Amino acid sequence: MVTEGGYLWARSYLTLAADWYARCGNEERAADMTLALALSWETETDQRIEADERSGHLVAGNFLESAIQTLRKIPNDQREARGVDAHIARLLKRLAESGKSAVKGMTRFSTGSIDISDLVADSEQRVSGKKALEALLTFAHLAPSVKVEKLADDARRLMKEHPLSSLFASTHYGPDGRVVAKTPSGDFSGESGEFSAQLAAKMLRHFMLHTEVTCSGQIYPALLVIRQEHHLTRADLEQLLAQSPIIPPGRVEQFARGLWAGFEHDFATAIYLLAPQIEHLVRWHLKQAGAKTTTLDADGIENEIGLSSLVDSPSIDQVFGEDLLFELRALFCNPLGPNFRNQVAHGLLSQGECSSSPAIFAWWWILSLVLRSWLNELQQQLAPPAQADSADSAERQDDK
Repeated sequence: MVTEGGYLWARSYLTLAADWYARCGNEERAADMTLALALSWETETDQRIEADERSGHLVAGNFLESAIQTLRKIPNDQREARGVDAHIARLLKRLAESGKSAVKGMTRFSTGSIDISDLVADSEQRVSGKKALEALLTFAHLAPSVKVEKLADDARRLMKEHPLSSLFASTHYGPDGRVVAKTPSGDFSGESGEFSAQLAAKMLRHFMLHTEVTCSGQIYPALLVIRQEHHLTRADLEQLLAQSPIIPPGRVEQFARGLWAGFEHDFATAIYLLAPQIEHLVRWHLKQAGAKTTTLDADGIENEIGLSSLVDSPSIDQVFGEDLLFELRALFCNPLGPNFRNQVAHGLLSQGECSSSPAIFAWWWILSLVLRSWLNELQQQLAPPAQADSADSAERQDDK
């Protein structure tokens, strides 16, 4: 049995040999060395799984991925004789199977339970006994928006207090065993890209905990009260949403359908209707701000940019603000989060995931977004003229 150090030395020698053969113009021997290098990764995978199946599958993903990437370096004219394409196909299948085994073998860690009974009682009391519109607006304001600056401060503090939690790189698996993201190890300097990636991952983790507590302690209990005391129709929602300035033209009915589905406890319909509309909402507002939301390919065909790229637009901070933007990314297009826009686009959400706390929170977040924008618009329209005159006077005084 080869030791772990033996594989490291073997791969070092094989890499050097492949480089030297390539420099000497011997492409066949270079391809042979590269193939042997890939086989070393696969052989170590087998040895790790044989020694300890659970931990072996946890590292198998990285090893098999390294083998695949190594095989892809072999030139096309050298592949057929060595069966490289078939080998890659076989490794890809192994990678998927090993990912599923890794997810099954993971140990679940849990902390002590959190008593949210007071939170539940307060949320129920806040929406109970009110007229429908008042209850709906109270429901939309149940939880405050997250503050990115505070999230970042809390994450930095925890990284400093518990440095081991950021010392090692981590691999993140989806429910189907796919590797969906990787987080590098942190160097604690506060300046490197690795530190930024660790910080972002911890901020997201704290936000997802916030969604779980908010959903269980506030959103869902209050939703049950509203359903019991009021019968909201889709027409009621359409009438309200028609006045919301954040909804793009021609999309009121689709937003109303999705939001109404949530009030009917049909969160699968809600998330599948609303996630694409959120992408359109972002695109429409960026266009209004003069941002480019399409790309032009070599054939002159113009394609829409997806949400995952739209949220990196240079002007998006000015359009949505950093707090709202963080929530948008975390819920809809971050692979470390529920990633609803991409999960919906590819039909990957199970029924359970559609009714999970993050999905219900995302539904409520959209409802809150559109109703708050409507209320803000209404308050501005109803503001007494004296306030506007006072504001104008203050501006003129500042100019002086």
